[in-house]
Amino acid sequence: MLPFKKDPKKAFALITTVPSKAICPKSVVFNIFLLEINSYINTKLLKKLNASKYLKKMLILSFFRNAYTVKNMK
Repeated sequence: MLPFKKDPKKAFALITTVPSKAICPKSVVFNIFLLEINSYINTKLLKKLNASKYLKKMLILSFFRNAYTVKNMK
């Protein structure tokens, strides 16, 4: 996982300061940031709800599917 959870200000700075000619466009960095937030929220929810194994698997699969989509956007 990326260290966005530890310091959200750094993550925002990264998103806003990515140069226009960078290998990774701003939109991709922003999507990765959103995925980080999503996975963090999912983890917290799963712990609170004591969710079933099926629900956990569905959330994990959706996260990796989204991550794969972001990877292919480059």
